[in-house]
Amino acid sequence: MLTDLSELFDECSLEQVNHLLEQDIALKIDEKTSARIKSSVLRKAGIKKNRVWHYYSKNMLGVSVVACLIFVITMIGSYNYYQMPVAYVDVDINPSIEVGVNRWDRVVSVKGYNSEGKDILKVKPILNKELKEAIKDIVETAKLQGFLSEKDEGAIALTSVTDDTNKAQDLIEICKDAIEHYAMEEKINLEIVTAHVALQKRELAEEIGITAGKLQLIYKLQVLDDQVTIEDYKSYTVKEIVNQINSLKKDNGPDNTKEDKEDKAGKTEKKEQKQIVKINTDQQIKDQEKSEAKNKSEIKLERQEEGAKKENSQKDDKDNSQKKDSNNKQDSREKKVESNLDIKKNSNINNSYNNKKDNKENNKGNNRNERTR
Repeated sequence: MLTDLSELFDECSLEQVNHLLEQDIALKIDEKTSARIKSSVLRKAGIKKNRVWHYYSKNMLGVSVVACLIFVITMIGSYNYYQMPVAYVDVDINPSIEVGVNRWDRVVSVKGYNSEGKDILKVKPILNKELKEAIKDIVETAKLQGFLSEKDEGAIALTSVTDDTNKAQDLIEICKDAIEHYAMEEKINLEIVTAHVALQKRELAEEIGITAGKLQLIYKLQVLDDQVTIEDYKSYTVKEIVNQINSLKKDNGPDNTKEDKEDKAGKTEKKEQKQIVKINTDQQIKDQEKSEAKNKSEIKLERQEEGAKKENSQKDDKDNSQKKDSNNKQDSREKKVESNLDIKKNSNINNSYNNKKDNKENNKGNNRNERTR
């Protein structure tokens, strides 16, 4: 009976079901039948089961996807921000190494400017290390490879490359403290030469093939001797350049006044500016040559395309002319055949007419003969 009742609800309309539900009918039914009746009523009302949950799930899926995308984009942006160098520290002994650091003084880029520097970076990777630890590793590896020793006094040039003066000073202090601490532990006698240069000099040094620190050291030498050239001293060790600077200072003695130094420094500055201008000019010439070569290549390609188009056009004209001649010959043959057919047809018509005429005359002659008889 209960099954019949649920079937009855299925057959009733929504109005009829509503009317029945409004009546005070006391029936004891099990959960299964109650669920069937409820399902029937919801179906008739046009309400899909779990519609609210599906709507929620669908929208939550979209929200989750957007949230994931925002998270990924944020992480990529943060990673790029972390990996961006804001300053550089050049470490020159004989190995020449450039270390790029981020805002948190973590090493995010390294470059060896000579074979010795590249070898050290292979032996002792320093990426993602703190600057202090990275500098200690470089000096330690340089000692193990024989560039520094307890017996002889060594020299290290530390150069901060940044446009931020405060940052430059902080970097020098971190690196100098790390080297002095290591030298004290290993009982190495080291002369540490420090300097700070702007980022523009890094570009110039990179064009020459040396660190900005070594370039700055050679400039100091040029202040004392204007005959010195970068090309001559770019392969020298820091110790050799420092010894040359000390030697020239002794030779110049008290005659080397402040005015003389300022004059030489001014000349060195002018020479540096000329080198920068020369490099920029050379780059402009290279760019112009590339542009001209590209234009020539494009013009040559255009001419080749025009030649190919012209050749194809001539070939098409020739093909069309040959086709036209062929069609004309075909038309001529067809007309000749038609003409021959017309002549033959006319000839046949004339022959037929003559034959008929001859037959008629023959018949007339025969009739006369019969009459005569």
